Amino acid sequence: MLKHIKWNKIKWNNIAVLSAIFLFSLATRELKLVLDPMLQRDSALYLTIAETWQETGVYAETIRPVIPPFPLFTIVKMMDLGLNAEVAGRSLSLFLGAMIPVLVYIISYNIFKDITTSLIGVLCLSLHPTLVAYSIQPLRENHYIFMLGLIIIFIIYGIKKRSLAEWGLCGCVTAIAFFCRYEALELFFLYLFIGLVLFFNKKTSAKRFVVAVFFVLMTFILTSLILISITDYNITFIEWIPRRIHFLKLLNFG
Repeated sequence: MLKHIKWNKIKWNNIAVLSAIFLFSLATRELKLVLDPMLQRDSALYLTIAETWQETGVYAETIRPVIPPFPLFTIVKMMDLGLNAEVAGRSLSLFLGAMIPVLVYIISYNIFKDITTSLIGVLCLSLHPTLVAYSIQPLRENHYIFMLGLIIIFIIYGIKKRSLAEWGLCGCVTAIAFFCRYEALELFFLYLFIGLVLFFNKKTSAKRFVVAVFFVLMTFILTSLILISITDYNITFIEWIPRRIHFLKLLNFG
């Protein structure tokens, strides 16, 4: 009988579905943590830097290469609530890791409009060995992938609604992603490509395209300045960026 069910005709409670996806993903990651609680070397380094940051109030700028501050900043803020470094780091990673399949479900359903396809994608990511392994380690990958998921959602809604607000949000989240991994700057090529495709397919005007690009850039700059301010991050980190961006490496910059 199950094969005769028209899944798309079922009135799903979105909150219940998203909650179920989150809890299932969280359970798989908790199980992995129980079976393999060992900290990776990079995880131990991150936690050491976070502890130093909290103790001194100064970001450990002597670490080379420079590590983007946002993931460590979130760990420090959770430590300020009374948690030790490992609990804070693992808790953040578990939460963000379990949220990634939720974002994938939203993305898949908005693209395919098919619940079955979306749930298959969710199942694959919930059980994906690499993503599950990342989710139990206090690393920046979970922050970065989570931000990428948000960016894709905002892009989809920006195209569908033809709204500039979503493109502004793309700039904000891209700035946060940039403070997780410098490779986030490569997303501007994606925005440019999407804008050109929409323009040549007559889905947007030249004026609206320019305004959207302006929105993305301005919100990116403003959010970056706010993050530099609240993390007390030394702006000289810019000199390391060319060494961390793939397309700049190809052009022999840095």
